[in-house]
Amino acid sequence: MCEKEGIPKTRRCLLSRGLLASAGQDDLLALYLSLKKGVREQKFVSTAEAAETAGLSQRTLQSWMDSGKIQGVRVGRKYRIYLNSLTEYLRRSDEK
Repeated sequence: MCEKEGIPKTRRCLLSRGLLASAGQDDLLALYLSLKKGVREQKFVSTAEAAETAGLSQRTLQSWMDSGKIQGVRVGRKYRIYLNSLTEYLRRSDEK
């Protein structure tokens, strides 16, 4: 399945499919860089897009990234939030 998305079948593949819950910053950046542009834009969204979708402020999301609650990568001066991480965090928070 990952090969169809252009992702080598490795740790990055598991991470991209949401099967690897925790990943280091290096793993996440490697995943980001390994994805084709269209797939990358689906899996990693801007803080503005994520805030609008989740009904939260960008600052809240940035704070969650800083505290390690959700994962993201810095691209230039901007951050891209790993959508699987945000979805999982919101799901866990909703269950409490």
